[in-house]
Amino acid sequence: MIPHLPSAADRRDFLVRAGGGLGGLALSWLLERDAQAAPSANPLAERKPHFEAKAKSVIFMFMVGGPSPIDLFDPKPDLEKWRGKPLPESLGKFPSQFTKGDSGLLPTTRKFKQHGKSGLWVSDLMPRFAECVDDVAFLRSCWSTSTVHAPAMYELHTGRTLVGHPSVGSWVTYGLGSASENLPAYCVMPQPEGVPEGGAPCWGSGYLPAVYQGTLFRKGPSPILNLKPPATVGAEQRSGRTTWSAK
Repeated sequence: MIPHLPSAADRRDFLVRAGGGLGGLALSWLLERDAQAAPSANPLAERKPHFEAKAKSVIFMFMVGGPSPIDLFDPKPDLEKWRGKPLPESLGKFPSQFTKGDSGLLPTTRKFKQHGKSGLWVSDLMPRFAECVDDVAFLRSCWSTSTVHAPAMYELHTGRTLVGHPSVGSWVTYGLGSASENLPAYCVMPQPEGVPEGGAPCWGSGYLPAVYQGTLFRKGPSPILNLKPPATVGAEQRSGRTTWSAK
């Protein structure tokens, strides 16, 4: 009888034959995983964008109570003639949490200069930033329909003043997926004082599946809640092995 495989010539040959098949199993699994890398199989599978991507990463910083744009790079000089005066009656009143809508207008108190080849206006609050304005894209067309903090936050993050809609981070994760299998695709890092006034709806997934919502990283030894098992659960319980003693 002719053996199916010739006998191993030495110990090294034997080890190669015995363990080499495991590499084939791993390769088969990897190829099958890549072939099934579709939303139906993996909702976070990396997707190709409609156009060639140029940005490698995006860091979105939402500053709760940050400086007003009119003190940074949007001076609005026409406000000067309305200093201390209320809005014209033709514009109506805009009551908010801190005013009845009849308070006098306050223009910026900062000094502005044009910088760079683009000639963009930057205040004296940001002298270093003014040196690189030609490398920055300014978006001055954003506005809100609400003067109340939380609804205005929802409108910024979701496009609507009411909760229940996906945040911009959830839409990005839904549309592009993630190349990582071991880290959250969408992370949220709050300020040291805690989460913003709007809370979780600012990074929620709304009516999209929950896998697309942001993962909140808290400060302290446990940045992600419920990731570590309780102290009362030992290694033996986590491994699934339980020892019973008869009484």
